[in-house]
Amino acid sequence: MKTTFFNLNKSGYDIDYFYNHIKPTLEEYHIKSFNLGCSFPEEIDKEEYKKSFQAKLTKKLAEDFELKRDLSDITITIDFRKDLVSYDIRSIFLYGTYNKYSRDLPQTIYYCHNCYGRGCDNCKNTGRLKDTSVQEIISPYLEKLFDSQKSNFIGSGREDINVRMLGNGREFLMELFDPIFREKTDSELKNIQEKINSNHPEIKISNLRMATEKDIDSVKNSKHQKIYRAIIESSTPISDLNILLKEYQIKQQTPKRVSKRRANLVRERFAKITNIQKISEFVFSIDIIADSGLYIKEFISGDDNRSIPSISEILNCACTCKELDVIEIIR
Repeated sequence: MKTTFFNLNKSGYDIDYFYNHIKPTLEEYHIKSFNLGCSFPEEIDKEEYKKSFQAKLTKKLAEDFELKRDLSDITITIDFRKDLVSYDIRSIFLYGTYNKYSRDLPQTIYYCHNCYGRGCDNCKNTGRLKDTSVQEIISPYLEKLFDSQKSNFIGSGREDINVRMLGNGREFLMELFDPIFREKTDSELKNIQEKINSNHPEIKISNLRMATEKDIDSVKNSKHQKIYRAIIESSTPISDLNILLKEYQIKQQTPKRVSKRRANLVRERFAKITNIQKISEFVFSIDIIADSGLYIKEFISGDDNRSIPSISEILNCACTCKELDVIEIIR
């Protein structure tokens, strides 16, 4: 939020003064709509000033800058109690999908679990456990394009660092705060998408566009099934893998590896193993169609009986997920 100050003793309630005070900000931001509000001192007749000062200033700004007053790209508040004008610029959202081809790349900033970003011996005083992320690769390009100083990455779920995101990609939103520019053409977004992809082969961005309300709802609220491919190593040779080819109703207690960051709950999810390929005497691959929120690695290992049933339990031997990929998100 941007703020500027004025001196009420000098300005009074002069419309031209505040018009000229606000004008540079409206000229700076590429907006199409605005709202104007005022906070008056207790001794002021608020209704009378709303009809005179606030209404006239709003009308003058709307006409001179050709702005609509039924939306709110920017909300301007004049606080006569604090001699303060604040400008609340509404965020914009971009929609896209990403593929991730690296097994050493988190989706978002990977802060140190020990110090939560402050810096400690565990993270060599960096505050983080990985140098970059999908978020940090994409955000500088989009912040620069829209002249925004800050952004927020919102993914439709996430995959582990060592899990590749293949197939049709994972949906994401990039929220840009205080953007100078609020719109870009399809051509401009395609060009920045191609630039990101050419400079960063470890990811691929697709479908980049200005987000609609439907896009925002899809990313924030939808729970999609996913198709995974897992490479599994067993502790003993398995003769009959076909017994795994069926549907499962799985009860999972929050896995030990995320118990410090997730509520300790028992979640019920469904999965179906659809394909099995034997790779060697101890190694095989499976394809799994799974509900959103199922922890695949724990479904494989059993996680000390916190996941029931599990592939380890069914095969009666210890099984470990060696590699995992998201093959497709069903939407």
